[in-house]
Amino acid sequence: MHVFDLLYFVNIGLYCFGAVLYFLGALTSSRALKRSASWLAVIGFALHTAMLVHFLASGPLSQLTQGWYLKLMSWCMLLIFFILWWRLKHEFLALMASPLALFVFISSLAMPQAGAVMPKSLSAVLLIVHVGSLFVSVGLSAVACVAGLVFLHQNRTIKSKAKLSTFDKDLPALSVFDRVNHWAVVIGFPLYTLGVISGFIGAKFTLEKVIAWLAILIWLLFALLFHLRLAFGWRGRKPATLAIWIFLLFLATLLINFVLPTEQTFHP
Repeated sequence: MHVFDLLYFVNIGLYCFGAVLYFLGALTSSRALKRSASWLAVIGFALHTAMLVHFLASGPLSQLTQGWYLKLMSWCMLLIFFILWWRLKHEFLALMASPLALFVFISSLAMPQAGAVMPKSLSAVLLIVHVGSLFVSVGLSAVACVAGLVFLHQNRTIKSKAKLSTFDKDLPALSVFDRVNHWAVVIGFPLYTLGVISGFIGAKFTLEKVIAWLAILIWLLFALLFHLRLAFGWRGRKPATLAIWIFLLFLATLLINFVLPTEQTFHP
């Protein structure tokens, strides 16, 4: 087994055990378990970063595989959650990212190892802008989705006047999740717009109908959520629900793009 194959499994183990330990810590109100989970997540993120840097330095961008780009996407998700953890001082926000990043990271291992074919018209700068802005916007959408799911769960529990479990008591206030959703949308929508525009300008690729309509639908819903948040101060259950649907559409687009043969792949 190659050393990097072993590191993949180590990374998966760190993310997996980090998520399990955090939920056990939340259920038992154990700060020791949650602290251990935090360290596992941080170590996994550091190892994840080292592997991405190694492969980036080992050859030109055109030789990077689809699996590498998925690993980069899961890394972006974790980075955004860690930044929120640092800014908002709620470890729950960072550790909730572990299961999602774990799913994307494992999916990357099933991707073909052949390098993606890039068009000559796509410069390195445009590629970085395109991939970077899109992946960060997807990561922010994941943040909004997780915050929305927890918001809806907490809101339903409070309205039903059900007894709060130990796990529910350990969660931040509803206003925290609504604020996370707000900033994820406010920052994520402009980045998604930049990523889409830079992709068309630099790569000059065409899209099959399914991909085209999904991209248009995501942009329209994202624009609607962005506008209602800023112009009308939209808050609560409805923006949380819409943020979840937007992220599900992102996942559908990724599934079609990476798994099914479409014309969204780059052509020379």
